[in-house]
Amino acid sequence: MIDKNVERYRAKLYREPESLRTWIEMVRYRFEPHYEVTEEMRGHHVKIKITLNDKGYIESTDIISSSGNGALNQAADKALKLAQPFVVSGLSGQDKKVAKNIVLTFALEKEST
Repeated sequence: MIDKNVERYRAKLYREPESLRTWIEMVRYRFEPHYEVTEEMRGHHVKIKITLNDKGYIESTDIISSSGNGALNQAADKALKLAQPFVVSGLSGQDKKVAKNIVLTFALEKEST
């Protein structure tokens, strides 16, 4: 179980990230609870370009590199949409520009037996 102090810290930090690194951590943190993984998805990866508006909501998503697994492509896209908004207002001008037009890679490692 994650310590409540850690959760409070993350909530404060991710409310309005001030660096691109923290912003990417926030995206992952918000994304993961919505990402439904099946065994067939493991070993595949998908690259998705997301374009955000000034409030951090997705304007568009484009698959840049398909996983070859339609379920993984759809799961990543769906999880992104459920996890939004990805607030960009705390970022500097250049970081905001990057965050608003970013390519994210979703990769699932095969479990070792």
